[in-house]
Amino acid sequence: MNNFQYYNPVRMVFGEGQIKELANLVPDNARVLITFCD
Repeated sequence: MNNFQYYNPVRMVFGEGQIKELANLVPDNARVLITFCD
């Protein structure tokens, strides 16, 4: 196996109504992945 490092700082936010909190949590130039189940 090749030597490697993996760094992935992640914040996961769960719960109803959390979409509106993104403006407070995410910088303007960030990318966001939103998943949901109906």
